[in-house]
Amino acid sequence: PNQEPVDVLFSLKREGDKLTGRFARPDGRWLDITEGRITGNELSFTLRRDRSDGSTMVYAMKATLDAGKLTGTAKTDMDGNPVQIDWSARRK
Repeated sequence: PNQEPVDVLFSLKREGDKLTGRFARPDGRWLDITEGRITGNELSFTLRRDRSDGSTMVYAMKATLDAGKLTGTAKTDMDGNPVQIDWSARRK
């Protein structure tokens, strides 16, 4: 939020060029990765989050793996406006 770093627990699993896994939510629930793909050191996947108003936020995630770190972008639509943020992750 507000471009502040957020720690999020997640797990990824690679099976050939397919990527699966899940992201932890602060409330203890998990978001499953769908449409996950890996090509070389590039990966992409989709996350879907139910909102309190009954709608669903869809996040198109892309990243590159380099030196043990993922760096990429997350794209979504918020109230009719396209939003893109940078994200990164590393193994703990």
